[in-house]
Amino acid sequence: TFTELTEHNTKEDLWVAVQGKVYQLSDFVTDHPGGIDVLLECAGIDGTETYDYAGHSDSAKVTLERYYVGDL
Repeated sequence: TFTELTEHNTKEDLWVAVQGKVYQLSDFVTDHPGGIDVLLECAGIDGTETYDYAGHSDSAKVTLERYYVGDL
């Protein structure tokens, strides 16, 4: 649920929703090519707009799917 998503909003417990799917990115946050800050800004919220604006590659989309935990 959206309420559950909002509870995961720290670097150590970082969930982000993108296009209706929720991803647990705690283990990826330090490896993110765009830096930690952009992920922290989206922690615990729907980051679809930020994700779409960044224009991710197909490879990035495949990487993201490894962190999928459920639907929003």
